[in-house]
Amino acid sequence: QLNDAMISFYKEYTSKGFTPIVVTNQPQISFGILDFETLDKIHCRIQELLSKRDLITIFKFLICPHHPHTGFKNELNYFKFSCSCRKPNIGLFNELERFLIVDKKESIMFGDTKRDEEFASNCGVNFQLIK
Repeated sequence: QLNDAMISFYKEYTSKGFTPIVVTNQPQISFGILDFETLDKIHCRIQELLSKRDLITIFKFLICPHHPHTGFKNELNYFKFSCSCRKPNIGLFNELERFLIVDKKESIMFGDTKRDEEFASNCGVNFQLIK
């Protein structure tokens, strides 16, 4: 659900020309409790909510489905390893730079965890904590 504060925040940055990109760890995939089809439906719903409010939609969703810890009931072994794309590693940022020129000095990573802050630092972009 998008509240007024979130909408205002989002409008502020997209109106300044920032391209909205989501970078997210999704270990639930490796745990076997979320599949890519369901995650895609969630992303489509996010796009729909933004569009209904005449907001700029997300340019790209970058996800890491991996998680190094094992022992989960329905885990998918082929996603159970340490990877370069799991934040705070910068593999997903490197992927982004393959198809988009990123101005690191002007870019802002918004996040709600220490891992997000570390990711931004590792990528060389500014960070803004959100709650």
